[in-house]
Amino acid sequence: MNTLNFDQEGVNSMQAIVLGRSPELLEIELTEIRNDFDSWVNKFFSFTTNQLVQLQSMDLIFKQELAYAIANSYAAGVMVVFSKDDKDDDEVPDKKSIVVHGLDKWQAPLETSSATMIVTPLMIRIHYS
Repeated sequence: MNTLNFDQEGVNSMQAIVLGRSPELLEIELTEIRNDFDSWVNKFFSFTTNQLVQLQSMDLIFKQELAYAIANSYAAGVMVVFSKDDKDDDEVPDKKSIVVHGLDKWQAPLETSSATMIVTPLMIRIHYS
């Protein structure tokens, strides 16, 4: 698989690939997300050296919570709402904030007892300041 840029288009493409998998392959993907988030995102995205350093230096608890939330969202068939600002090339180092909404709601798999259930989507926004 060719790696994607870590931008809005790349994330949308990755989500379409993951959510389009058969149930068996999706389960394998979800396990990979939960067990080795860094390897999983590296499988899909072409990161800059700076982005790799930022990924590896992320708070481990936050990263694990994020991994579980993403995996549980995909297990429920719900895309993650993702928004990432474009960064000017001359912005070095890149000062950014990551805002995540719904992280706590997606720590456990969604109960599928009601087909008419309305869920709060997981939302991730990366903003450069």
